[in-house]
Order: sequence, then C-alpha cells, then structure tokens
Amino acid sequence: MSSRASVSPRLQLALLATLAGTAVWACAWRYGERRTAFRETQASLQRCTGLAAQIRILRDRPDQAASESRSEQALAEAIERAVKEAGVGIQQIARIEPQPPRRVGETDYLEHATAVQLDGVTLAQLATWLTRLKQGDLQQLRVSSARIVAPFQTTESAGPETWNVEVTLTYLVYLPKNPAPNST
Repeated sequence: MSSRASVSPRLQLALLATLAGTAVWACAWRYGERRTAFRETQASLQRCTGLAAQIRILRDRPDQAASESRSEQALAEAIERAVKEAGVGIQQIARIEPQPPRRVGETDYLEHATAVQLDGVTLAQLATWLTRLKQGDLQQLRVSSARIVAPFQTTESAGPETWNVEVTLTYLVYLPKNPAPNST
C-alpha cells in the first residue's frame, strides 16, 4: 500500500459538485445583493428626480416673503382700498389693528399680523374683499384666521343678510437674526 490514499472518482465528483454548488450559491447571493442595491438606487433616483422637480417649481414661484415691513399706514390704506373695491363702505370698518411682529420659530422670518373687523357685510362682499386683497400690492397677504358672526338685530331686516367679520391678515418678512457683516 502506498502512503497516499486514492480518492475514489465518486468522492471526487461529489466534492466537485459541492464546490460548484457553493460557487453558484455565492453568485446567486451576490446577484441578489446587487439587485437589491440596484432597486434602492433606482428608488433613490426617483426621489431625487421628484425633489429636483419640486425645487424647480418653487424656484419659479414668486417670493412668498417681503424684504421689508410695510408701514402701518400703507397697509391700512391698501386694506381700505380693497374694502371700497368690494363695495363695502368705509364706515363698516370697525377696526384695522396691526399686531407686533413675531419671529416664526427659529427662522429668519418675522410674521406681521393685522386684525381687521368689518361690520354688516354680505358674504358676497366678504368674498370680493378677500379676493381683492390677493391682487396688486397685497399679494403676499394671507388670511390666517377668519370669524364670521351674525350681528345682533332687534327687528327683521328687509335687506340682504349681513355679517360681522373678524379677519387676521398676515405676511412674512425676511429678516435674518444674525445679518451678514458688510464686506467693504
């Protein structure tokens, strides 16, 4: 007998089949990993494409924040002009009351609010007034709250149904908390 034991052809074939099976399994496992990574990359690309489209849309939108505050007088005059254009009499303006500006969270924006009360207006006049507010130099105003209340009436009125309206109008102003130093 020789010191080397001979390996039977059957055993050789079994070892070769096991080795080949292991290689195929490893390739399939790696293929699965690569396929999963490809799907994740594809989903990420779709998300990025969607975000890029949103950025393009937002970039093309008009500015939503003013660069400086309006004077209280200019804002009141613009609100009164919109009231007149809506067919509401100036005497129906109970108040136009600017509120102190407040910082929006930890951002570089200040929110300026103005409370407006109109007495005895129809819903059509209210709708027209709110529409007029969004036109011209008041485009940055938004209605942050509105309250419509039936006025106290002692007798039945033959005219159109009127309401008392309290609206808070707001606009944003970009004002950095820490302005950049002037470079001269």
